[in-house]
Amino acid sequence: MIPPTESLNAFKAVRKPFIAASTVEKPFVAHAPIEINSAKYFFTSAVGGALACGLTHYMMTPVDMLKCRMQVTKGMYSGVIDGFKKVAS
Repeated sequence: MIPPTESLNAFKAVRKPFIAASTVEKPFVAHAPIEINSAKYFFTSAVGGALACGLTHYMMTPVDMLKCRMQVTKGMYSGVIDGFKKVAS
């Protein structure tokens, strides 16, 4: 459920630009914030979620599968490296 716009006004009230804390380089200033509940907002959230969760699941699913197989069938793999070799082949 999408929250009503009235409850999101607290987020829109602060319009200070973000300035990086580096004194060496030119500071980054966000010129155009993304409006909440716009198509760009949802697209950006979807891409961020796909990168964060998708990459994590892609990396951890084989590890979890190997862990479960090693717990259930004790003699299936001689170790973790052997298990990864057999799963990858």
